[in-house]
Amino acid sequence: MSASPVARRAANVLRRGRWLAALAVALAAAAGAALWSVTSAGLARVPLGSALPAVLLFAVASSALIGLAVEFQRPRVADLDEAARAAKTIGFGIVRPHGLPSPAWAGRRATWEVADDPWQLALAAVTSMTSAGSLVLVSGDERAETGASAALLARAASEDSRSTLLVDTDPVTRAASTRFRPTPGAGVAEVVADGRPWDDVLQAAVTGEHRALDIVVPGTGQRGRPPQLSAADQAALRATSNRYGLTIVTLPDVAALGAAGPRSLASTVAVLVAVRGVTPVAALRRRAAQLVAAGATVAGVLLWAEAVSP
Repeated sequence: MSASPVARRAANVLRRGRWLAALAVALAAAAGAALWSVTSAGLARVPLGSALPAVLLFAVASSALIGLAVEFQRPRVADLDEAARAAKTIGFGIVRPHGLPSPAWAGRRATWEVADDPWQLALAAVTSMTSAGSLVLVSGDERAETGASAALLARAASEDSRSTLLVDTDPVTRAASTRFRPTPGAGVAEVVADGRPWDDVLQAAVTGEHRALDIVVPGTGQRGRPPQLSAADQAALRATSNRYGLTIVTLPDVAALGAAGPRSLASTVAVLVAVRGVTPVAALRRRAAQLVAAGATVAGVLLWAEAVSP
């Protein structure tokens, strides 16, 4: 049975414990200062010691009510069921990283606490929906988790003996490609700006146990908004992807690929990424709608239990 809307919002409020604690301390300090001013001015005779529990109760209750009001005004994803409903798709699972290794974890396996392996579920779904030349887009508002999801999905595909190409279009975090210790150099930016062939910017990466995949880094161009891939750029990428069993592309900005025109993402499959208690429900719903409007098929959503560092 799914949780009620009130329970979801309350759970998200509790997840923001540090924010609530800071707010409660601020309210308690303000209430204590006001009470001290009234007492010192002789306007009321209230022993500060006996009033302390009431001040603390007021601060905690007020901060909880403010937190609930903020959460109801701009609700954030509370569980996998809510994420799937917002995106109108299925949920692949919840990722609970414990001691996530540093970005340079090529050749090492991360430790995950999961009921089912979300990467294998996602891999099975996208491979059943793709054909030669199809692109798998990993998209989300949280760039670090989106890049990590793309990298781990590519790693799962490689370890499943699938020839895999990973294209990192995020020049801000570079979260997907950085995890494989790439050589700094030309990448997506040079393909878009200089017309470099995709084959010229491929790099081989080792994922461990004699498995390998090819990656394309964001490039040495401007570090900011993802480059806009034209229809010709996409066509060339699809031609290159024909040689691979799976081509995974990070998509922090839908416009990076959608700029080629209506239905420009036809024959592509998308995996959405959200973070519990962080990703706004409206933002996830909007991203899913943008992808569908551009012609992509949304295969499912991965929900991170908590935010991670890129």
